[in-house]
Amino acid sequence: MLRPASGMPDLSVTVGQIEAAAELLDRGRGPFAVDAERASGFRYSNRAYLIQIRRAGAGTVLIDPVSHGGEPATALQPVAEVLRQDEWILHSADQDLPCLAEVGMRPSALYDTELAGRLAGFDRVNLATMVERLLGLGWPRATARPTGPSVHCHRPG
Repeated sequence: MLRPASGMPDLSVTVGQIEAAAELLDRGRGPFAVDAERASGFRYSNRAYLIQIRRAGAGTVLIDPVSHGGEPATALQPVAEVLRQDEWILHSADQDLPCLAEVGMRPSALYDTELAGRLAGFDRVNLATMVERLLGLGWPRATARPTGPSVHCHRPG
């Protein structure tokens, strides 16, 4: 599990690329797996610097919500509209929902895998542990050095 089976998706940065990502997601079916990467460990802001979305039949899209040069909620509106079509699946939703709402993305329905783990009685509910216990799949620890291309996010000015 070092790389996505379908290859590394391109990063959607421009408004045109974000619209194309929305069209791709719209052609998929079922719920959306959503994750936001924040830079709160490096910055005082808790804003999203990378949004990852996966949907059956559409694959994975990576969106840079910062570098498009416009108002984030306006630039990301096409994706936000598509995301309202179905349920979102997140891990630790309380961590990602505020920064996603900041860019206009709000779920119509939500499934939080961390909360599900707590309700199911798991003693450890981090995503890696739950995936390993439930599916028998493991992945490298977060301390491992990245092996793929890195995403350089725009510095807020």
